[in-house]
Amino acid sequence: MVRCLKNGGVIQAATDDADYFEQIRNLIEARTDLEKVAFQSATGVQEGELVGSNFERKYIKDNRPVLTIAAKKFLK
Repeated sequence: MVRCLKNGGVIQAATDDADYFEQIRNLIEARTDLEKVAFQSATGVQEGELVGSNFERKYIKDNRPVLTIAAKKFLK
């Protein structure tokens, strides 16, 4: 996915699966062409939401954390 990303493009991920989140985080941190940036909530989400999906609403209701990460591609 990163190879298709233009310079300045951002990848964002949100999940409730801690193992999956760690895999994504490790892959991002291992790359020299990605820099972590702040996760931006989707347009039109309800208060307290990040992506506005039914899954997220279920996780919030169940008090399950939603883990997020975002990275921006830059040319060296």
